Amino acid sequence: MASSLVGKQAVVVGAGMGGLAATGAIARHFEQVVVVERDALPAEPADRPGIPQGRHVHGLLVSGQRALDALFPGFEQDIVRAGAVPIIS
Repeated sequence: MASSLVGKQAVVVGAGMGGLAATGAIARHFEQVVVVERDALPAEPADRPGIPQGRHVHGLLVSGQRALDALFPGFEQDIVRAGAVPIIS
């Protein structure tokens, strides 16, 4: 039975930025993508026990923002609506 899932299902370990970006990149190539995360994911943005750097200030470079917007259309508008502050230099 497990062999019927080969090529149909992928598993991504971690629901951080890397794991979610990987999920977005492979999602169109599999029928199902399962994300495995050890921490319970909160409904609202909050610090998680397994992410000690979560309390640090974060920045997203323009090229990364555009790459994420290509994987997740509307990403740029969504993060601004969620409270991200655009930095223009």
